[in-house]
Amino acid sequence: MRIVEITLENNYGYQDFFVDGLKKHSEFFKISPHEQRQGSFPTKATPYSFTLAALDKNENLMGVVSFQLLMEDRKKLAHKGELFRMYVSSENKGKNIGTLLIEHLIARVKAQLPDIEQINLNVATRNETAKKLYTNLGFEHFGTERNAIKFEGKYIDDDYMVLHLKS
Repeated sequence: MRIVEITLENNYGYQDFFVDGLKKHSEFFKISPHEQRQGSFPTKATPYSFTLAALDKNENLMGVVSFQLLMEDRKKLAHKGELFRMYVSSENKGKNIGTLLIEHLIARVKAQLPDIEQINLNVATRNETAKKLYTNLGFEHFGTERNAIKFEGKYIDDDYMVLHLKS
């Protein structure tokens, strides 16, 4: 396995991979499979907006995670980044792929973006596996949005977490 940056032009089948994740775990994402537009990509391939992927020995996607400035056009928020669209395929669960992806993301942010002081994320409150992963990597819970998602007539709460890169 290796961790690489993927882009719109060189994405190893990101669209199909992520849509499959949206279908299998719709209750954990704020986007529906039909809302993931064909040919779209979540990041811009810049230091402040990138997507990392774990590839197996055959160059197949195993997991992905994206990062961007929290609010790119707001100078007062330029110290915050956002981790989003974290997904590891079901057949690759339990292989530490999520941990490796996030560790690479954090290391890259620390090395290349010294102005970023914290990384924020949100995760469905019921997604205990993801919350445990984030907590183990140092993220702390700081709030919950009630009824953040309405899926198939049911409301889902979202937990907000932060990793402080500088004390």
